[in-house]
Amino acid sequence: MASTEHDITERKRAEKELKSLYARVVSAQETERMRVARELHDGVGQILSGIKFRLESMPGKIEDIPRKPKRRSIKLRPSSIELFRKSAAYPGI
Repeated sequence: MASTEHDITERKRAEKELKSLYARVVSAQETERMRVARELHDGVGQILSGIKFRLESMPGKIEDIPRKPKRRSIKLRPSSIELFRKSAAYPGI
């Protein structure tokens, strides 16, 4: 009988310790998530602020940028892509 009680007591202690370790792991993960999220938020915020200041300091406006690069890129598309687009648009052809 004593060995059964000892086994149950030991098992209960091990389960309690396991729960405690699990709680610590979850807490550490949440702390790390918060740290990474804060770093990402701050880093992206700095990048966006830098872009904003650069754009504001540029002469002219973004609307003034010519559309030629887009037209050029369309001309550089392979003919196979154009054929695929036409066949998707007009399936009966």
